[in-house]
Amino acid sequence: MEIGVPIKSAKYFGWQHVLKDIGDFKKCRSQLFGENPDYYAWLGIKGHNGWDIPYADGTEVYASHDGMAHYSEDSSKGLGVAITGKGIKTIYWHLKEAVKPLNSTWEVKQGEPIGYGDNTGFSTSSHLHWGCKLLDDNGNVINRDNGFDGAVDIAQFNLIWWDNMNEVEVRKLYRLAFYREPTAEELGFWAGRS
Repeated sequence: MEIGVPIKSAKYFGWQHVLKDIGDFKKCRSQLFGENPDYYAWLGIKGHNGWDIPYADGTEVYASHDGMAHYSEDSSKGLGVAITGKGIKTIYWHLKEAVKPLNSTWEVKQGEPIGYGDNTGFSTSSHLHWGCKLLDDNGNVINRDNGFDGAVDIAQFNLIWWDNMNEVEVRKLYRLAFYREPTAEELGFWAGRS
């Protein structure tokens, strides 16, 4: 199964860094699946149940796969989107807002924007919590008793990296990362990658 990486850039040592492959991601990530089991024991799970990716507030978040998206708020006032597709459900948490109003449900295609990053809910800094559960033909979570409430490690999927940014996205990235507009040379570099 192929799923798309939900953001195009992440924070690394305070700088916004473009994610081009798994090596870039591993440099930027703050927590992977299964890490810190002692910390998560109080929640009744065997460790962290997703991937955490630090980012600048306002970073655009994209749908990893086709499906029905639902935007909601949890008990800790965290905002997030869950996308349910054929055999898979992914979550994107700690958002500032989604592209639709709170409690909306809508159809999304892989790669479409679904929201914007922040630090809402049970969170210590701005990051995207990206989680995944596999579903049976009836839409029920498979293996819910695996110690992670059915969550699985995203690393098992073929990940699609977004290296084709348009000029608007490049300008937004440079404003977030470097607090400036890109030069003509920098715009030319990105145009050559799409």
